[in-house]
Amino acid sequence: MKTTSHSIIDSAVEQYEITKVFGLFSGGHDSLCATHTASSHPAFVGAVHINTGIGVPQTREFVYETCKEHRWELFEYHPPQTYRELVLEYGFPGPPMHTLMYNRLKERCLRQLTKQHKTHRLEHIGLITGVRSEESSRRMR
Repeated sequence: MKTTSHSIIDSAVEQYEITKVFGLFSGGHDSLCATHTASSHPAFVGAVHINTGIGVPQTREFVYETCKEHRWELFEYHPPQTYRELVLEYGFPGPPMHTLMYNRLKERCLRQLTKQHKTHRLEHIGLITGVRSEESSRRMR
């Protein structure tokens, strides 16, 4: 039996009692497909764009236009410290600093998202991403 993306989301919603589903929309193809898939789920609330300040303006414009076209509510988050500020403080990031940069630029935004949208600390929300299992091991190298 072939597993579909909708059945995976349904399974997660049921297993973890997820009340709200968000599509994490960076502006790339994979995140567009993931957000589009998430948008058809009844628990879908909107698209989330984490604006790290290092992306190209055309990508952000694509995110804004796509959300408008599909009538997805867009939640945009900015990290408390810019990439420029982090580079000035820590230097340009090499592989050992990937986790620090991720934490500073993205994870803090995800915390803002959950704080804004959870009504109770035990409530579960679902974040649908475009990360594919085939690319994960390559990206972690």
